[in-house]
Amino acid sequence: MDELPSLSERQLGYVVAAVEEGSFTEAAIECSVSQPTLSASIGRLERDLGITLFDRIGRRIVPTDACLAMLPAARDLLRAAADARRAVSSVTDGLSGHLDLAVQPTVVGTVVGLVAEFRRDHPGVSVHLRSPGDGSVGALVSSGVADLGIGDVAEPSLRWRALWDEPYVWVEPDPDRPRPTADSGRRRRPRPRPVRADRLGGAVLVVPPDGSPTRQVIDAWFAAASSSPQRALEVDHREAILALVAAGAGSTIVPASMAAGSDTAAVQVRPLDPPIERTIGIVHRDRPLSPLAARFVELAAGRFSSARRSP
Repeated sequence: MDELPSLSERQLGYVVAAVEEGSFTEAAIECSVSQPTLSASIGRLERDLGITLFDRIGRRIVPTDACLAMLPAARDLLRAAADARRAVSSVTDGLSGHLDLAVQPTVVGTVVGLVAEFRRDHPGVSVHLRSPGDGSVGALVSSGVADLGIGDVAEPSLRWRALWDEPYVWVEPDPDRPRPTADSGRRRRPRPRPVRADRLGGAVLVVPPDGSPTRQVIDAWFAAASSSPQRALEVDHREAILALVAAGAGSTIVPASMAAGSDTAAVQVRPLDPPIERTIGIVHRDRPLSPLAARFVELAAGRFSSARRSP
């Protein structure tokens, strides 16, 4: 049997970056190398494997079937290598201390798994997870109270790194929807139809306070369609918004992750037309990060960024 050529972690990283970025130039920027270096490395890998990984069409690159077939395994290997490095580092670097995180309330459910993983990797680190009001994450980071912030934070003075994109959805009461049964999970429900803003002029809304980020999104979406629904209930607490919708008091627009935590047996969740989404990122002050904060940013970027850019 012929011996298979070895694949380096660096080469696999170049291939994955090229697929995700859609060009060798952008992939080189992502990998912090020159474009000729990245192109030459991928070319050597193609010769060693005896296959073409990318079709070159002018300045465009298109991954071949062979490339797409190896992509999941390449990502798994890169992830395993990163996990191995973190495991070794947790023993050799002796990371310890305290990390203060400010996390937007609507994304806490998504972030808790990341925090748990960070603590497993670094048992000598204590973490304070704050969940302030939507508009307070940037302020806590800017003032130095929190080392890092996670949310759709718009604060020009802070450094920002995108983590994942999340759509907003329409949530309406559905009192006649049957409660889940033991076999209901095996039956595929029809995909709910999108909700159009220009057809909701008579809708009764349950909304967050005027000026809050989600309220601004709601108002802008309806204004773009020249639609004026009735804002019947203004509620400070996000949990109460979904509870009121489930009770039949009105409908609302919330981030998809927030809707996922609602009583889905009593509401109907539908996509928006036109769609709107927000980008969740991690922010910190414009200064060198502590080793703890830098390690957390690295972990967050590894977990979420590849999923955000996956084809």
